[in-house]
Amino acid sequence: MTDYPFSGTWHMVHDNWVGVLVIAVSEKTITQSQPPCVYTSHRMTGTYTPSGGGPPLVVSGHVAGKDPYQRGHTCPQSDHRIVFTIAFPGAPPQPFQGYFFTQAGPPQMAGLTWWQGIPFGWFATQ
Repeated sequence: MTDYPFSGTWHMVHDNWVGVLVIAVSEKTITQSQPPCVYTSHRMTGTYTPSGGGPPLVVSGHVAGKDPYQRGHTCPQSDHRIVFTIAFPGAPPQPFQGYFFTQAGPPQMAGLTWWQGIPFGWFATQ
């Protein structure tokens, strides 16, 4: 694994549910071609453990790559974007997407998640 800024242990809060997110980012670069653009990203794996207890839950996704929220770019790529799911029991994997904060200070990230089609906020600090 690499020292990609997303790797590590994070204190995570999503819609006031609290837990620990542990993620590792692969060194292997994934290339996706959509001519004229080429996007690069890295696979991400990990676990999420709810603070209320229970076994760690599977986390999977990617960092970087195509970013539909970048406006005015022919090939919108973001190296500080993260997209992942958490496999909560009894439900389809819940999608999360967000961004790593780029300014100086403690490592942080924030974004949106969707539960039953409804968006909710989340954030994490390292």
